[in-house]
Amino acid sequence: MVGAVNLTVKVSGPFFQLGPGPVLNSLHDAIQETVLTGEAEGVRMAQPRERGGVFHSGAYAAAHGYRHTGHYARSIHGRMTSTLNGVISDSGVVYGPWLEGVSSRNQATRFKGYAIFRRTRDKLQRLSRDILDKHVKKALGKLR
Repeated sequence: MVGAVNLTVKVSGPFFQLGPGPVLNSLHDAIQETVLTGEAEGVRMAQPRERGGVFHSGAYAAAHGYRHTGHYARSIHGRMTSTLNGVISDSGVVYGPWLEGVSSRNQATRFKGYAIFRRTRDKLQRLSRDILDKHVKKALGKLR
């Protein structure tokens, strides 16, 4: 699936010697928050803007007799696939690769894509340490 962000967590250090229960719970909570944050970010980037849409202008839509539907934004969903794995995807929308900019059609036209999932991935990489730290501190507080 082209339009997807996969999350993987690598663990090490003394916190993980405390036992599986609190550690797994804090990791699960951190991954779940990261998935929800990424889903919200992807939907935000796919939403039509106030003055014209992300995918076409408001003037173009009005001239051609249709309105923005927000279908692509509604197709972006995040979910946990297991205890320590989450995925954010566009639910396999056919035009997803074109909007992302990884379709062969992008090479044949000036449109290079919006890079919604690449930009979401980059933002999550910047935020993930803070999200994990928050949940680890919460778990440590429960252990004391």
